[in-house]
Order: sequence, then structure tokens, then C-alpha cells
Amino acid sequence: MRLGWFKNLKPTIQTLVLSGGIFLSLTLYISLSKYIKPAVASLILPPLRLCEGVSASARQFLKFQDLSGENKRLNVELDLLKVELRRLEEAHLENQRLRALLSLPQQELYDAEAALLIGKDSSNWTQVAIINKGTSSGIKRGMPAVLGANLAGRVIEAHPFVSKVALIVDCNSKIPAKILRSREEGIVFGTVEGGRAICKMKYLQGTVEIGDEIISSGLGEIYPKGLSIGKVSAVEEDKDELYKIAEITPAVDFSSLEELMIITNQ
Repeated sequence: MRLGWFKNLKPTIQTLVLSGGIFLSLTLYISLSKYIKPAVASLILPPLRLCEGVSASARQFLKFQDLSGENKRLNVELDLLKVELRRLEEAHLENQRLRALLSLPQQELYDAEAALLIGKDSSNWTQVAIINKGTSSGIKRGMPAVLGANLAGRVIEAHPFVSKVALIVDCNSKIPAKILRSREEGIVFGTVEGGRAICKMKYLQGTVEIGDEIISSGLGEIYPKGLSIGKVSAVEEDKDELYKIAEITPAVDFSSLEELMIITNQ
């Protein structure tokens, strides 16, 4: 009679085990333990223990899923913070460049128009920058281009919304200049040597030292006086030994140039 009663109860126990109802199963076992013989109990305990193991594994799996989801969320937040950091770094660098653009020599007042580089036209003989400002912004042919207190070049073409600026390393560039220390004057011109676009200063007869700063002399009324062109990096004798030639490292790093100021009046 008791075994018949257990057979009727067996589907209920199986349902509880399969559904993972470990708590209800244990409760049922405890409540019926005083009515069930040890032999019957030995049939019930194994599936209950298996259910307990499955439940523990399920809890571990759910915990892992929660940690995985949290890790993904934190990675997304980290990526967003990296983007924001880069944006702030770029804004900081742009702020530094704009401060440099405004650091024109203080002895004279200038009106200037800020412009962005939108292209370059470089070859063995030409070093030209294309800017996003033109005649509609007051830009005209012949106006000097500067980066802060450093001379960068001059406008050679001006169109309504774009202009071309020949940089001081362009082979057609010729700038009246002087050595800041000795005040000796000469002409700075652009050239290409060994694949590098550089500047050289001709017609020097006095003492020229490595590290001497070269500035614009203001002669010719094209370039303002006192703008830095660069520093002497090497000195060589002319082939006829009539004068010296100084190689100049430009004050403007043209490889990373992004903005220019065009002086619209002098």
C-alpha cells in the first residue's frame, strides 16, 4: 500500500527536480521523511543532490553573465572617456596654436586674418600651402603669412574663398633678412637639398655662428621687420670664397603646419 502511494507521488517529485525547485523538493522530503523508509529515501536523495548541483552551476553561470555584462558596460564607458580625453587634448593643442598665432611682434600693430590649411602643393621646387581664406576675407596677393612671431611665407594667389601661400622654403622665395646678433644683412632663399626643403642666407661677409637667429629686415616693404625666420644650423664658404652661406632651420615647423595668419595691413 505504501509503495503504491509512492508511485503516485513519484511524478510530482520528478517535476520538482526537473524544474530546479530544490527548495520545495527538500521541504517535501523533510516533511515526508518520517513516513518514508530508508530504501525509498535512497531513491529520492540522488536526484535531489543532482538538482542542488545544477542549481549551484546555474547560480555561477548567472553570476558570470552579470560580470560579463558589467565588464562590457565598463569597456564602453572607458572608450567614451578616451574619446573625450582626445577631444580635450585637441582643444588644448588648438588653444596653444591660437595663442601662438596672436603673438605677433608688439612694436607694431597689425590687422590679420586667421586661416586654416586645406591643402599643400609640394614638389622639388615648390612649397605652397592652400588656405581657406581669399579676397572675400580681404586677402590679397603679396600679403605676408606668419605663425605667431615667425615668418611663414607670402600670398602668391588670391581667389574669392581660397588662396595660395608660397612658404619661405619655396625655391622662388627671397627675403631681405639680417642676423639678430651682428645686424649683418643678406638674402634668405628657399631651396631643396637631399630631399629636404630648407632656407639659406647668402651674401654674408662677417662672422656667422651656429645658433644665430635670423630675422626679417623689413627692406622691400613686403615682409614686416623683426619676424623670426629661423636659426643658423651650418655655415659654408661660397665656391668663389667671396662670402659665406648660412643654412637656416626655419622657426616654423612646416611638416605640422595647420593654421596661418595673413597680415592684411602694415
